[in-house]
Amino acid sequence: MRPPPAIEPWLARRAMSAWVDRAPDKASYRRRLAIWLIVSERLHVPDVARMLQVSTPAVWKWIQQYNATGPTSLDGPGRGGRHRAYLTPAQEAALLRRCERRAARGEVLTAAHLLDVVQEALGHGVSLSYVRRLLARHDWRRVMPRPRHAQADLAAQVTFPKGSRGGFAASSTSSPPARARGCCFRTRGASGASATSVAVGRRRAFGRRSHISACASTSPRSSR
Repeated sequence: MRPPPAIEPWLARRAMSAWVDRAPDKASYRRRLAIWLIVSERLHVPDVARMLQVSTPAVWKWIQQYNATGPTSLDGPGRGGRHRAYLTPAQEAALLRRCERRAARGEVLTAAHLLDVVQEALGHGVSLSYVRRLLARHDWRRVMPRPRHAQADLAAQVTFPKGSRGGFAASSTSSPPARARGCCFRTRGASGASATSVAVGRRRAFGRRSHISACASTSPRSSR
């Protein structure tokens, strides 16, 4: 049976154990542990890959890096992640904190309202999908009004007599109301913000601005 791969003696056994324990993050710990398992337990590369839930070529690459340049070669960033981001996570969080007060007042309704702010901070243009992903990374979500009251009685609404006093049925003797021309409108609440538009809170993605459209045909003119 072939022996395990050779590891360059950059560190003694006790120093390597302390080196593994001082790993700054999970990814670095996994790389260091792969070297430690080969040195201390004399395991083969497929066994180490199976124990760490990584691919066999990944373990071979870590061994090559360690043997070539020493322990510091395993502390760099991996292949995943956002290596070409416009802003760091801290800078993105600071940018969104500037918009929290506007969002609380209902002035930030969709991702399009933040597009100019983001482009001004970056100094160049970005797509609307970039703003949506930025908001999703920091747990901003679209806040929508609830569809019904929390204490609504659905059974009572079904049995409610529509033709009784206070109901919505029109009298048979009354003339039909004149219908308005086709239009598109938005309602406004007491705060001045559009009640049918969507305010921004914390968590997930954004959609387009929603509005209520009421389009009806005009009633025929009476003959003169």
